[in-house]
Amino acid sequence: MEVDIGENMTTFNWDEDRLELEIVNPQHPTYVPLSGNRCWALLPTNLDGYCHLFDTPNYFRILKRIGVYFKIGKKEGPLPKVLDNLRTFYGANYLRLVGDVANMGVEVKVFPDLEKSLIYLITYIENMSKSPIDISIIVAVDFEFHKPPWWGCYGFSEETAILNPGKRPIPKDDRIKVLHDGSLFVVSDTRDAGVAFVSSRRPEGWSLDRDKFSFDIPTFTVEGVETEFEDSFCAIQHILSIKPSQNEVLPVIIGYQEKENPEAIVGMLEKSEKAFRKTKNFYETPLIKGIQIETPDPIINAQFKLYNLFIKMAEHKCEGKHTFLAGAHYPNWPCPRDFFFTLRSYIYMNDLDVLSDGLGLYRSLQLPNGRIPEEARLWYDVEETEHGRNRRPDIKNTNEYIFAVCQYIKFRRDREYAMDIFPSLKKAAEAIRACKVEGLIAPGCSYGFDRADYPGGFGESPQVYTSAEAYKSLMDLSELATWLGYRDYAETIHAEAE
Repeated sequence: MEVDIGENMTTFNWDEDRLELEIVNPQHPTYVPLSGNRCWALLPTNLDGYCHLFDTPNYFRILKRIGVYFKIGKKEGPLPKVLDNLRTFYGANYLRLVGDVANMGVEVKVFPDLEKSLIYLITYIENMSKSPIDISIIVAVDFEFHKPPWWGCYGFSEETAILNPGKRPIPKDDRIKVLHDGSLFVVSDTRDAGVAFVSSRRPEGWSLDRDKFSFDIPTFTVEGVETEFEDSFCAIQHILSIKPSQNEVLPVIIGYQEKENPEAIVGMLEKSEKAFRKTKNFYETPLIKGIQIETPDPIINAQFKLYNLFIKMAEHKCEGKHTFLAGAHYPNWPCPRDFFFTLRSYIYMNDLDVLSDGLGLYRSLQLPNGRIPEEARLWYDVEETEHGRNRRPDIKNTNEYIFAVCQYIKFRRDREYAMDIFPSLKKAAEAIRACKVEGLIAPGCSYGFDRADYPGGFGESPQVYTSAEAYKSLMDLSELATWLGYRDYAETIHAEAE
């Protein structure tokens, strides 16, 4: 069913058979998110404009602009300009564009690898005419090889670094080199580990000099001779000659490696179709196995499916750890409250493993004093410094741990699980009770939502927000204790909360 949400606005149509959202008339720039286990991307649906690609574990920005351009006969430019009958679909963590021109069928798919920090961009072309047809494809990539601006610096430009002395300076020594006769372009600098890359089969031409290529008016004769350049840009050209009734497939991958391994990158190109099936099958889980709803409002129907998909896209695994990250800007910071907020979504998805695994991760990290650390250290260990986040963990996470576990138990009704984890919850409750100051809770760290002018200083101040969380967590724990038969303890905790 098609949904028109106003003049000059994007129109949507949910396709139940393909489990895809058709973006009927995308008003550019229209962006869609993509998220694998180790990367996160935000791409324009026309594949021509500014975008984001992050390596999640290292919180590293890889890409800031992309352009995909075709030349077929007299038509040239970005996909919306070249392709007739262009249709745009957003599926289970992938973007798919379909169109035709000059008796040629064209399909472009973009999706993240399920495990590695990279995205695939695959072009499929079918010649439906009785004559050979030549097509020129240019993929232009502008890398942004450093941490994002809120990670130790306040912007991407040299000016913002100058205005904020003492912050992490913007790297100025990006460089790009060409390997394997143009099959691989690698970006690095002297300040950061790893490399960014773009790889495809051997192209007919390329340029590393942005002065020779314009995103606004793409040049379809890319004849650069550079093999190294002090920059982080490249434009790659492929010319395909397709015989009648034949197909061509052109895969391109863009991503990040912690240790440069050119052979491994090039080898991934051969696995593009397998990689797509793995990504699609994994992220379709909530759309297929989840609870199905149908209301008179097609917007609500589509939103229900997409919101569950977005939750699934925020799952991450690392060395046996399985948890939920609220967003790409939380590189190593899954929060117990996120499990509470997403509980109903996972119920709708019929997929509760990540909640059990994530809460188990926090339980394993519980400190001797009962507190729950602020960071669960999914990808790497947090450095314990004087100002490190985990040195004096905020009591808020302990609050959230209790009511997240209690809500999870309330749904699962698993008494054996509840009995097993109950001592951990009691220990957490004692940590909360120890933070009471003048009838309110003081978080006991240097971070808080409503810092007050209090003699104890920042972090020792009683806080209304934190106290409200403590009230909920203790009341939930009292209810759980009653269900388990611990009535005396339930009454004690209830009175403490009141």
